[in-house]
Amino acid sequence: MENGILDERLEQELRQVDYDDLFKTVGTNLGMVDTQRPSGEVSTQGWRSKFAKEVALELISKLKNIGSRAWNEQIKIYVDKIPLLTDGAKETLKYYLGYQVIMQALDIMVDFTGTAEDGLAYALKYVGLPAWLAEPASRAIVFFLL
Repeated sequence: MENGILDERLEQELRQVDYDDLFKTVGTNLGMVDTQRPSGEVSTQGWRSKFAKEVALELISKLKNIGSRAWNEQIKIYVDKIPLLTDGAKETLKYYLGYQVIMQALDIMVDFTGTAEDGLAYALKYVGLPAWLAEPASRAIVFFLL
């Protein structure tokens, strides 16, 4: 990875990751996901109708309560279990989904006007995630961590 640009092989590997499962597992392990809610069920007016600022502030609060060490450890544990072919793919994923990058994106998202999902995707791209990774990651983060 050089200047935020991934080589083609690395990108192909990272496109195969199930980001919904990743954030559901990490969120559950950290107590951020409501285990009483059936999988895939969300209050229809919930995350889709919230503005980016509301969601960003809620996620910032949750992440601060969890802390960087716990978040990064859960990301590391999960990513290490993903059957990626190269260590470079795993390290890239750990970096982009790490506490510091997510918090930077959420700080940017606070000033975004629009929906939560769009705001987080914009913010993730702003801090360096490629669009193809920012979009599924933003959907999964908003869906599972709220």
